Order: sequence, then structure tokens, then C-alpha cells
Amino acid sequence: MGNTDNVVDIEDFNFEGERDETTFIIHMLAGSIAGLMEHVAMYPIDTIKVYRNNKFRFICKHQPKD
Repeated sequence: MGNTDNVVDIEDFNFEGERDETTFIIHMLAGSIAGLMEHVAMYPIDTIKVYRNNKFRFICKHQPKD
């Protein structure tokens, strides 16, 4: 087998422990990038959705009444 000196047992690992590797600025930067990527990905889809909803509303509103 390989070297197992750095292996941590899953029961011994503290997932919610304090981590000193990253600073608050790094977390702010990561959140900003995630928010920006969400807007870049979803804005075109949201624009199409709003356009289709408004077009449907316009068509239904201007139907001739019998």
C-alpha cells in the first residue's frame, strides 16, 4: 500500500472547526465571484422568461371578444 501518514479518519475530522487557512477577504472574494457567475449565467434565461411572460400577457389581453 501507499503512504498513509497524512490520512485522517472521518470520525476524527472536524468539519465545522475553525480554519485558519483562509481569511475573511478570501471568503468575500469567493462570494463575490460566485454571485457574479450566478448573474452571468441566469440573466439571459431570466430575460427570456420575462419576455415570454409579457408577450403571453399581451396576446391574451388583446384577443378579440366574441
